[in-house]
Amino acid sequence: MPPTTASTSSTGGAFHSLYTQDPTGLVIELVVEKYDFPAERRGEVLALAHEKRVEDGSGFVDDEHMQAALEELGLNPEPRFEGDAPTGAGV
Repeated sequence: MPPTTASTSSTGGAFHSLYTQDPTGLVIELVVEKYDFPAERRGEVLALAHEKRVEDGSGFVDDEHMQAALEELGLNPEPRFEGDAPTGAGV
């Protein structure tokens, strides 16, 4: 059985995500957090980022919401790593 049939990725918002689908149709999402902040503040950070997303009328939490939340809470707003790898199905 081949390992995957398609893949896409997403780099906006709170996470870097990779989606893949196996030959049986099962979709798998692999996720890594994009920002580094203390685990005990995770709920606080994500709740504030969500609040900023709602105020903005956006459909999902984006980098601007995460960075604004982190800054407001006195945490480092810089992503822990950035990549420039190609994305999309068939890559």
